[in-house]
Amino acid sequence: MRARCEQHKERAIQFLDWANQKDNYDLLAYGIKDKDWEAVGDDQYKFKGTGYTWFPYVWIWNPTTDRQDASQDETAKKLNKWAADASNFTVDKLSGFTFNNAAVSNEISQYTSIEAKYYTALFNGVVDPDSYWAKFKAEAAPLAKKIQAEEQKQIDAFLQKK
Repeated sequence: MRARCEQHKERAIQFLDWANQKDNYDLLAYGIKDKDWEAVGDDQYKFKGTGYTWFPYVWIWNPTTDRQDASQDETAKKLNKWAADASNFTVDKLSGFTFNNAAVSNEISQYTSIEAKYYTALFNGVVDPDSYWAKFKAEAAPLAKKIQAEEQKQIDAFLQKK
């Protein structure tokens, strides 16, 4: 999906512009008005039946166009409205940072293979956790440290530019 959006950036933006118009958003988020849902005031909804009862935040959520579920109690509605207001949050200092793993792609591949060898058995509790964890650590720790060091180097450079 991402590759397709990168190839068709204009079309992707056109879709987002269309999807974030109130009537279109309502259609995508709640289904067909008066068939799948009904409006309760300007900012709430109530589902009718069970044919289209999923949540818009799964794929198209826009807190400025979203409706509140009318069946929720007032405390939940109040908390949801608070959470939808971006001014209630502090932007993380790493917002905008993207790790470029090219320098450690080999190490990531090796680490992933080692993790796959140990994780399932440890997670499912079918091995002695102390000895198995020690084996995992012995094999994976040097790779993890190298990956961590590269990421920290990039984070430091990112923060110096801010």
